[in-house]
Amino acid sequence: MSEPASFDDFFAKVDATLAEQKADAAEAEAAAPAKAAFIEQAVKDAAAIAETYKAQLATRGITMQVSTGATGIGVTLVHGNGRKRALHMNKAISGDHLEISSVQPNREKPDFRSTDGVSYRQGNYSDAVFSEKLQKLINDHLFEARHHDGVR
Repeated sequence: MSEPASFDDFFAKVDATLAEQKADAAEAEAAAPAKAAFIEQAVKDAAAIAETYKAQLATRGITMQVSTGATGIGVTLVHGNGRKRALHMNKAISGDHLEISSVQPNREKPDFRSTDGVSYRQGNYSDAVFSEKLQKLINDHLFEARHHDGVR
């Protein structure tokens, strides 16, 4: 068994740890406005993309619902039998990143919800990420339409 640190060495380490935690908290507080601005802009851009897809789908007789807020967007497609398939991009509970999740119809209720497991921040998010997820939503909706009485 090793010797315990001296009283002074022990509290020097305590002080160093507290100083590091205080610096980390100050850094997080300073970065918060930039993170909030990123989230707000990403949601606005995603809403514009969704509205463009919505307009194109409407010309093909497919209705897409888009709902937006300052920190999130939801896109929903409805099958002929009323079952819904959706895509959501929202600020995470921690507030420092975005999360993308999907909702798929399930033969038994409730519908299946899943995320892609990625925390999206400025470094790994672009409009292309949302567009790719939106295209997958539409493709999956069309593929499953034959099992759910078509599309609306």
